[in-house]
Amino acid sequence: MPLFVEMEGGKKKRGCLVWHRRAGKDKTALNFTITQMMKRVGPYYYFFPTFAQGRKIIWDGIDKDGKRYIDHFPKELIAGRPNNTEMKIFLRNGSLFQIVGTDNFDAVVGTNPVGCIFSEYALQNPEAWNYFRPILLENGGWGLFLYTPRGKNHGWHLYEMARKNPNWYCQLLTIKDTKRDDGTPVINEDDIQAERDEGMPEDLIQQEYYCSFERVGGQAFDFSREHHVIKPIPIPHGAPLYMTYDWGYGAPFSVGWWWVDADGRIYRFAEWYGASFSKETGTWVGLRLTDDEVAEGVIRKEKELEIHGQEIIRLCDPTSFNKKPDYKGGGQGPSTAEVFSRHQIYLSPGDPNRALKIRQFRQRLRVFEAKEGEPTIAPMLQVYDSCEHFIRTIPLIPVSKTNVEDVDTTSEDHAFDESAHICMARPIPLRIPESRRSWYDRRIEELERTKDDEDITQIAAIEQERYLREVQGDIGLGPDDEMGFEDQGERTKSTVPGG
Repeated sequence: MPLFVEMEGGKKKRGCLVWHRRAGKDKTALNFTITQMMKRVGPYYYFFPTFAQGRKIIWDGIDKDGKRYIDHFPKELIAGRPNNTEMKIFLRNGSLFQIVGTDNFDAVVGTNPVGCIFSEYALQNPEAWNYFRPILLENGGWGLFLYTPRGKNHGWHLYEMARKNPNWYCQLLTIKDTKRDDGTPVINEDDIQAERDEGMPEDLIQQEYYCSFERVGGQAFDFSREHHVIKPIPIPHGAPLYMTYDWGYGAPFSVGWWWVDADGRIYRFAEWYGASFSKETGTWVGLRLTDDEVAEGVIRKEKELEIHGQEIIRLCDPTSFNKKPDYKGGGQGPSTAEVFSRHQIYLSPGDPNRALKIRQFRQRLRVFEAKEGEPTIAPMLQVYDSCEHFIRTIPLIPVSKTNVEDVDTTSEDHAFDESAHICMARPIPLRIPESRRSWYDRRIEELERTKDDEDITQIAAIEQERYLREVQGDIGLGPDDEMGFEDQGERTKSTVPGG
């Protein structure tokens, strides 16, 4: 009701509802929209992250009482039959309701909506709002944003702005705030405890039910300030130096500088994140620098770091070696690697294997539990606290919804993609569950018990073969599962030279 009161009759033109999961965000917004459609004739768009999501949640959605969401439209007000293909409903007074996916909002660019709802805004492409806000400003229309937090992304920035802006209606509701008509909680604490007992991660509980922007449910990487962030320390003389690079133009680019200690631990001691923050969209957008400008910026940064002229291994995505279209002269122009080489910055292609780089990155972040009485062992990846964009973005990268072994590539993953190059260049043994340990793992452990010169050579050969199998996607199979072994101890084939 406070939403209706505050935005009724155009008292406020903007609203931000950060409500817990199952609080009734969409049902509330839909009914508010219907009332406004009767008061002012015009198009009203209901945006979801994807067109398919809009169909599932609103168009085909049914609430817990068995009522279809679109049945909230009184039949007496509807003109003709709803358009199921385009998910449109016309009212008798001429108003239009349509569900749109922000993955294809260009389909309605150029129209003149007077009301826009952005559902699951924290998961949307925020550029859609940037396109429609001038229209609503000009015609006096309204915009309403509904979502549950998804970390400190554009949703957090919008909420922080809205709660301080008297022109916005802003409300955050957790399960402690919502009650039914009879006074009972919509979701009670006992329900939440049952979810915990059944294995629901605490990060997801805090995000979904307590609207925490600090916790990200389903995050891809276990990264924390406590274990991975350190105060800057001097770079040891002679330590190997690396630079990693992820290209970007309209989207941010990311450059990281690393040194490696005697144990193989990597330290991110500096970064350059090629982005500026857009207050309009609440996102980081690319600086749109040319390759020459980026190369010159790298040199300036390295002079500031006092490492210019030292031997630095520079890794990037292999696509940086592709020719680019020459829009001014026609044909093909030089690749990023070619342009960098003109500035004496010589790039090498990193290993782009997505599955392996994610596993290597996770292994680097692994926190080792110290045995009683033994000193704590730091994770194999450490970050100076000055690397703010790495520290900001890595915890916010969620797991892909379609592949649990991948990350959500629509997230701000530029620093991860760039950092993964050094993880692949300096791989460390991967932790493999006992149920998926191969003959390779058991044989290496057996040889390491004696570890004379001959065994060390064998271990190296076996690790090489295991790596080749891993690249081909075979690693983790059991000893009898197409690995080329007649039994656990007998080898019938070998890819090791002379094996």
